[in-house]
This record gives sequence, C-alpha cells and structure tokens, in this order.
Amino acid sequence: MAVEEFGARKAVGIEIDRHLVATATQKAHASPLSDRISILLDDCRRVSYADATVVCVYMGVTGNAEMRALLASLPEHVRIVSHSYTFDGWTPAASSTGTHQVPTADGASESYESEFAVYLYHGQGVARC
Repeated sequence: MAVEEFGARKAVGIEIDRHLVATATQKAHASPLSDRISILLDDCRRVSYADATVVCVYMGVTGNAEMRALLASLPEHVRIVSHSYTFDGWTPAASSTGTHQVPTADGASESYESEFAVYLYHGQGVARC
C-alpha cells in the first residue's frame, strides 16, 4: 500500500465493488499504518480529489477515457499514475514494467506471474481542459 511502500501521509482507495472494498479494508486494517488508510465504497467519478497529490487508476481503456476530463481538471502538481492502461492523447512522463504474483481465481492452484506496466502523467504531459 502507498503509505507503507512510498511513505504517503494518507491513502484513500475508491472502489465501486463491495467485495473488493471488504477485501481492501481487511488488508488495510492489518497494516501497522491502518490509521492512514481509508477505503471508500463509491464511484470514483463522483468523489472530490481536492486534497489529492497523486491519483492512481486501474480502470481499463473505457474507464480511463471516462476519467480523462476529470483528471485533466486537477491542478498541474497532481501526478496521475495508471496501472496497465494509457490515456489516449496524453504522453506519459515516465513508464515502468514489472511482474507480480497473481493468485488463481479458485484459490487452490499456485499463483502465477503476470506482467504489467505503470504510466506516470503530470504537468505538460496531461492535456488540461
């Protein structure tokens, strides 16, 4: 989680799926930094990002397209990080690839390694509305 891995003062997760909120909340409560982690059951298109300094999205092509105007309206100092999917028309300031272990859906099989990419956008790389 961002507060552990990157030293963030506060991390707020926004998820529309109740099951994923429950899972994320359980993980957050197990963290020694749980007082700095909040998970909200909400629609990310309807919440305020007024206090955000970094916004991380994992939405897919359609979701990124839907979020593009909202994210472009944020102040230029806000960094936008997209997991696996780019924003059409925006040039990432940086990108990185990696692998991570993914558990199988049935939970009985061993996890498998999956490749991913992460894209960072900020300042001039984001087409501001």
